[in-house]
Amino acid sequence: MNRGTSITLQGVLLTFLILGCDKESNNGPCEGIECLNGGDCLHGTCICEDGYTGAHCETAISPEDIRITEIHIPHYPIYRNETAWDSAQAVPGCWPDLAVGLHLPWGDYVQSSVHANASGGQITIDETTFPFYNNHFHMGDSFTIDLLEIDGIDSNEVASPPELLAAFSISTVDFILTDSLNLWPESIGFSADSPAVEMILEFNYSF
Repeated sequence: MNRGTSITLQGVLLTFLILGCDKESNNGPCEGIECLNGGDCLHGTCICEDGYTGAHCETAISPEDIRITEIHIPHYPIYRNETAWDSAQAVPGCWPDLAVGLHLPWGDYVQSSVHANASGGQITIDETTFPFYNNHFHMGDSFTIDLLEIDGIDSNEVASPPELLAAFSISTVDFILTDSLNLWPESIGFSADSPAVEMILEFNYSF
């Protein structure tokens, strides 16, 4: 074999190897495979994003765990029927002392620490003020979350049972996999009219 023929054969082999390893070539294992919902093809198989399954990642699945990460209360009454919550106190002691209570699906009840003298700004309750966040829910669970006014926080205030301002009953099947454009909503909001209360829950999902 002369030198010219050897160089030609090497060029042909190199071209074959390059084309044979090309994912987009006709012989590539991912040729013609479409992976949906953000999935990627690897060696002819769709690798799906969290929350999807199926040969083409076409099927949405229920989360294994659902966890509340934060609770926001952007609106709540700072007066009770136009009078101060703690009429014996001067500002800021006359403003409401608020907490959140959670009725868990398995029967337990837990309460956050108290946000004293809430003056109308948004209250955010997170892991530092509500240790229940170590718990989690499952698809199909229902729970109730309360907004409470707590008496006896200020030094001159008479202690009495918590006053319920609003209670929101929540079922996971009502907001998960119900909206094709937002299958696992990061947050959902609730509102009550009398007294006017707004609450926003933020969620995290594990699949």
